[in-house]
Amino acid sequence: MYRGTHRISPFCVDQVILDEAGSKTRSRHCKPFLEQSLRDLIEHELEHRERVKQLGVQELPLKLLPGRRTLEDGSHTLHHCSICRQDLFVSFITCKRANCRPRKVCLRHVFQQCDCEMSAKQLYCRNSVEDLKALLVQLQEEEEEDDGEDWEMGTMGEGADMMAVSYTHL
Repeated sequence: MYRGTHRISPFCVDQVILDEAGSKTRSRHCKPFLEQSLRDLIEHELEHRERVKQLGVQELPLKLLPGRRTLEDGSHTLHHCSICRQDLFVSFITCKRANCRPRKVCLRHVFQQCDCEMSAKQLYCRNSVEDLKALLVQLQEEEEEDDGEDWEMGTMGEGADMMAVSYTHL
């Protein structure tokens, strides 16, 4: 939704999806939306990563980005695509040429990043596609447990229906 308007999202949708997929405390009612959103994210990453790798872009784990703090401390600096302003939480592309202006772009905008050849570009990924698929399998295999905190109409009072959000519509 925000990509088409070149506006920065008020929160990182991909981060919410991954954080909630790995959480054990989420409501069971959000699971179908979460599964579909995670499937969509995996499909997007798989398709676009394969495309840029076929063009000669080298894939590297995000922890190898120069000047990057470790990911284990839970902190990160959120980057945005210099073209569409989408959050670059899961993956992004940079150019390794010293004389090239450092711009980070999403996988969709690899051709608009700079005029350097594709072999000079690097794809940084926070999670491998295999890790994302394993997270989806884990989410699908979780047993349906009722933790006593239903978010159904009636348990939260009037206006609770206004709280229903689908991750795929953000």
